Amino acid sequence: MNIGIDISQVVYGTGVSVYTKELVRELLLLKSEHHFTLFAGVLRRSRDLDAYVKTLSGNFTLVTAPIPPRVADVLWNYIQVIPIEFFVGNVSLFHTSDWTEPRARCPKISTVHDLSPLLYPETAHPRVKRVFLRKLHLLKESQNHVIVPSLTIENELLKQGFLSTHIHTIYEAPHPALINAPQLDVFKRFSLPKQYALCVGTNERKNLERSIGACRKLGIHLVVVGESQNNMHVSSEVTYTGFVSNTELANLYRHAVVFLYPSLYEGFGLPILEAFALACPVVTSNLGSMQEIAGDAAVLVNPYDEASLVSGVKRAIKTRTTLIKKGEKRVRMFSWRTAAEKTLALYESLDL
Repeated sequence: MNIGIDISQVVYGTGVSVYTKELVRELLLLKSEHHFTLFAGVLRRSRDLDAYVKTLSGNFTLVTAPIPPRVADVLWNYIQVIPIEFFVGNVSLFHTSDWTEPRARCPKISTVHDLSPLLYPETAHPRVKRVFLRKLHLLKESQNHVIVPSLTIENELLKQGFLSTHIHTIYEAPHPALINAPQLDVFKRFSLPKQYALCVGTNERKNLERSIGACRKLGIHLVVVGESQNNMHVSSEVTYTGFVSNTELANLYRHAVVFLYPSLYEGFGLPILEAFALACPVVTSNLGSMQEIAGDAAVLVNPYDEASLVSGVKRAIKTRTTLIKKGEKRVRMFSWRTAAEKTLALYESLDL
């Protein structure tokens, strides 16, 4: 087969970027006779694309087009006159991105990472929400096959009327660059006290206000990876790191007394696995994908109840050694190689 994959999103440094980078890298390393045509609509980020492509090895061809995101949205999600084959040539199937849904003459597969713009529209930028809803409509209308990262998202798509036979749950895995990051003195780098709890992300869904309240009651300093939104919750009890490198993030996990992740909604909950891999005990929500991914390796709490968070942090600190061992065992169940193998099997099943 000649398998087409849209890799335009690898240049943006997001969780979706990590997914695409690692999935494609592992697909190319699998022993198969397939050829891969990697398509990237990139205008100003060609250097970032080139840097990634240089890390790849395998049987692939790169096809680029100077198409920025806004143009891609109109071209693929609305006009839908030009098929993707116009750019990539004849392919056996095409794996679309989470941003656009181009017309194609061949079978298509798309990955839906979560439904937050639909279920939590108040936390999404209006343009992101509009693009997502349009793509979701196109996916449902075309009845394409869809990859999702958790059973939680699978069930949500079923509620939206998607066919159960066209939804495929394939778990993701931690970012290798985090797991293999070198040691760094984050206490000196961020001027931190000897004991701190860690949160990642500042979106409203991350439930940061309750995490701050719980840590304040326990007298534990909280480190938040990200920027304070409109200077909210800024105090001497909280450190906002802003953007961090993979090395900085890995070591923030390594040295935290606990990782707090009482999110109200996630498609997968990748930071849970990152914390497991970096020997940090986890306190997370007892609902949705967080519960699904964490299993029994984390302390599960009611994310809407601050008292539950306080109790959960106390328990995590008390059972720290046990939780770290469970987390290290749990994270071994998730790998990009397995994700690639299952994705390739799905590709092959659609080669009609």
